[in-house]
Amino acid sequence: MSFSLGGIAKTALNQAQEPVKTYNFRVILHPDLGGSGGILGAMKKIAGGIGASFALGSFSSVEGVGWKTEVHTVREGGVNECEHRLPGRTTCNELVFSKGLTLLDPMWDWYHSTISGSVSRMNGTIFLMTDYHTPTGGISAVPSTGIPTAAWHFFHAFPTALEGARMDASQSAIAIQHLTVSIDRIEKVGLPVGGLGALAADAVAGTALSIAGSLL
Repeated sequence: MSFSLGGIAKTALNQAQEPVKTYNFRVILHPDLGGSGGILGAMKKIAGGIGASFALGSFSSVEGVGWKTEVHTVREGGVNECEHRLPGRTTCNELVFSKGLTLLDPMWDWYHSTISGSVSRMNGTIFLMTDYHTPTGGISAVPSTGIPTAAWHFFHAFPTALEGARMDASQSAIAIQHLTVSIDRIEKVGLPVGGLGALAADAVAGTALSIAGSLL
């Protein structure tokens, strides 16, 4: 069987232009080591269960990824037929994480730190995965995962609101909670050239925190 380099390149280009589905995504959260408390503060967060519970959060949905730039209007004297529009500050939206209510409630644990006055800030990564899966090499113990196709890093996040599960005796749906998170900034990661390394670093950090938290 022969392969055409041009055919492979064309296939890759077609895949790159294909819209990504939203159902396959991952979220990694880890303590903000640069925030208040430094490393000691981060260790307290892990010991308190926040690092362990949120290291590899399994969320049903994530909303709010986006930015908005202010527009300033300037009118020129003697010119009535047009206005000059200049860009101002750019801000990012709050993020909303939705998750099914479980006996272990990491959403409440994290939000409780805000209510108690000991704000726990987190950094994190949201990334979408393609339907194309990574090879496992025939090893059944190694799970096959999707390939990252888009990712966003967010920084210095802390929860500002928690909407509890909606209860309805006439429904049999899963109880879902919604956590609103304020962030300082969010950046889209360039994939696959520069983003895979950063994603891998976050994945390793998140997994390490999860293991460390489970041992405490």
